[in-house]
Amino acid sequence: MLKRTEADSQFLFHHDAAGSAAIVVRSSGELHELQAAISQQNFGLVMVLKASPGLKVELSNEHPAMSITDNSSSTIFRMNFSVHLTAETDISAEISNVLFESMRSIRIFQEGSEEEYRNFVTEAHLSPTRLAVENGCLVIDRDYRQILSYRAEIAFPGEFTYSGQTIVMTIPRGYHEVTIFIELSGRYRSEDFSALASAPVHLLHDDVLSEYGTLSPFRKDMVDRNLDGIFILASRAKLMAGSPRFLTYFGRDTLLSLSLLVGKTKEELLYYGLKSVFSRLSDKGEVAHEEVVGEFAHLISASAAPDIPRPQLEYHMVDDDFLLPLTLVRCMEKGFGTLIEQLLDEEYRGGGGASGHVLLAGNIRFCRKQLQKGLVAYHTDESVGDWRDSLASQGIRYSYELNRGLVPFLESAVTKLTDRMPRLREILELEKGENPADADADTDADADADAVRRSRDRNRYLVTVRLKQVRQYLDDWLHEAGFSNSERKVLCGRISDRAEDSWYSFYALALDRMYEPIKIQHNDIAFSLLYGDPEAEELDIMLQPLETAFPLGLKTEVGLLVSNPCFAEDREIRRSLIRKQYHGLVIWPLMHNILFHGIQRQLARVSDKQPPWPSSLIERLENLKAYILNVMEKAGSFSTSELYSFTASAEGDLIVPFGRGSGSTTESNPVQLWSNLTFTTILGEGEGEIGKVSDTGSLKKTVLNCGKRCQTP
Repeated sequence: MLKRTEADSQFLFHHDAAGSAAIVVRSSGELHELQAAISQQNFGLVMVLKASPGLKVELSNEHPAMSITDNSSSTIFRMNFSVHLTAETDISAEISNVLFESMRSIRIFQEGSEEEYRNFVTEAHLSPTRLAVENGCLVIDRDYRQILSYRAEIAFPGEFTYSGQTIVMTIPRGYHEVTIFIELSGRYRSEDFSALASAPVHLLHDDVLSEYGTLSPFRKDMVDRNLDGIFILASRAKLMAGSPRFLTYFGRDTLLSLSLLVGKTKEELLYYGLKSVFSRLSDKGEVAHEEVVGEFAHLISASAAPDIPRPQLEYHMVDDDFLLPLTLVRCMEKGFGTLIEQLLDEEYRGGGGASGHVLLAGNIRFCRKQLQKGLVAYHTDESVGDWRDSLASQGIRYSYELNRGLVPFLESAVTKLTDRMPRLREILELEKGENPADADADTDADADADAVRRSRDRNRYLVTVRLKQVRQYLDDWLHEAGFSNSERKVLCGRISDRAEDSWYSFYALALDRMYEPIKIQHNDIAFSLLYGDPEAEELDIMLQPLETAFPLGLKTEVGLLVSNPCFAEDREIRRSLIRKQYHGLVIWPLMHNILFHGIQRQLARVSDKQPPWPSSLIERLENLKAYILNVMEKAGSFSTSELYSFTASAEGDLIVPFGRGSGSTTESNPVQLWSNLTFTTILGEGEGEIGKVSDTGSLKKTVLNCGKRCQTP
């Protein structure tokens, strides 16, 4: 079990064979929101308790009790947990906004307006949640089309009255332990969420386990925090993306995480993670972006069946398709080629009983077909296609991540795979011979190879600007981005007069439909470093935004921003990527992890370079690596969260949580799979290379409104 506090939110995470669960209490003034999210069928319970001043709501230190029972006619999931209420005096309170349904439906409510959610409920013909009082307990129940039955019983103290969707009660003065029982019964198939190790530390590979025992207490705590998070999210069924909001499979998250975890954790994690990807490949070889289970799966399948169907898989992303062969090669290069061979020899029910060789060949051919027109675009009628899936309004068509960070390295990866796997090579050659149309297409693609390479030239993305161009609107933009007067003064003060007269180059985040660069700075060059072999000239341009302080670049004292639109001429683009936006002026630990490993990979190439790289370039890579390690330590528990924001001050930048409480468009998971990888930069790299934080007091000052982590047995 893992218990954590961040700002005004309390989290408790638990994982056993019945599933992974997150219990959340958020308190703000008179409002206390209670949420339970469960991976089994990916459902949740949410309610808001509004109380007069003097009520304190806390999570228990006891882990939830969960069980799953499969009968011939139905499956039953049960969970018990408790919260503690402390009332300074008799407290008047009411319960409202009760949701008891799929987490996908709950996300619609949390990320949109109440009206949008009600419209969704009406269009989907969803039955309402019912409230009642039985035997002194609050009872919440709901049926989904006579297929699923939700029921919760909450033993609140005091007297109840209720009207419609609101419960009014009086909480007596004193301390109260409130027990909560949740049950989901119906016609669905349970999933095996058995953990991949008996304890979090047992996830570590034997090669790094001995080093773990020699770590300082501070660094050992960092590693433990990561392993706790992975333990919560990893199972035989799948690697879940994050908790509490994404307790389900995401293909991109799984593959990127495995690319960095390989060699640092036991083979079981790699095996079940890759197996989950192969099991969900489409007939065309596409990697599934997200798996939808439970009530929402039935809803989107438009099925009239009297039971919950198999999971519904969504395939609208593009980058995850190219990530599969690149991830397999990275695993081979780390010494896990035999495991990859084993996975390819297996047959997968999700792939119609096909072997891994056949499924991977389909994936490779699917990727190759997308290359024949030059630049790889998002799918037709889709406005998103890579990991920045909230940027639907920026006109992005040809992203840098795809066309410079992944696509150029596909054929090299295929060559390495077919050299090691002759069966894969045979299937690819056989398919080419049996499909004349494909063979002709391949011939045409070969004939146009020069044109294709030119269209994918990195210089298409190159932007060169004069820094003083932004000075005229910089203060207004920072104001629109949510920075206070004092922050704007600090940030503008970081721009020297000399810098304003300088020329500045970077690679644009994407090209629009007219192949013009969209002038947004980004850190997606991390993918080029992790999977590619850029030359010194290209590296020089790649590094500039990462070395340049915000507001002109991406660098803050607590991490690298994932984007900066300050050079975009379009004011709407500048206004759309601000501090409260999911992929705006925010920091994603994922990108720190990828960058670190990418830099390590590039530095390993130095001795083989002819002509050799300039010593100044090597020094810049080393400095960036040290900076990343330092901000990882500064972030503390936020280094495991999905993303975080910052505030600027003369005393130094401070970390602030990203979430609904800060006016953000959505919220951040406190535990995200691909963020819990900081330990991969510590173990196996040597204690001496980790940035030192000698004063723990100064570390605490880096985080604003951040509680401390604790773990209970």
